[in-house]
Amino acid sequence: MAFEKATYEDLLDDHFNRLTRFLNMPVDELIKIKDCWAIGSKVDQLLDNNLHPDNGEYIFLLAPPRRVIHFTDLLDLPTKCIFNNDVSDFRFITTLERWEKDLPVDPAIIYLDGLAQKLKISDGRHRLVLSAFMNKNPIPIAVLISQVKRISDLLNIQ
Repeated sequence: MAFEKATYEDLLDDHFNRLTRFLNMPVDELIKIKDCWAIGSKVDQLLDNNLHPDNGEYIFLLAPPRRVIHFTDLLDLPTKCIFNNDVSDFRFITTLERWEKDLPVDPAIIYLDGLAQKLKISDGRHRLVLSAFMNKNPIPIAVLISQVKRISDLLNIQ
């Protein structure tokens, strides 16, 4: 049995209507949506409590999303366009809807894959691609404290 990709036709009506609103939105209007991240004064709204600075495991860095993408394995996630007739595009919709309501999203979690000098994302691929598409720059990324220097050096950020 062959694997078939789920498309927009597989969405429920409510989901399809939510998607259609953004599909029909002009790009210049879409990119005006202000991004909102669970950092700074909104850090207590993190959905992943492991990222909270009080835990001492992660730190937030500000990085250009296109540079992060350049060094990252996105597992075949397209980066030139956010809507690709795939139900996973709905992850973009969820983020856009939160941003429209000034509700924060967690930064992408980035880590260095050993000696490969390639970054990996354990969470947040769609947020990263959406930020790049919308020309948000810089954006916060969450990195392990033990990898801050190597990731900062690789991305050429402070």
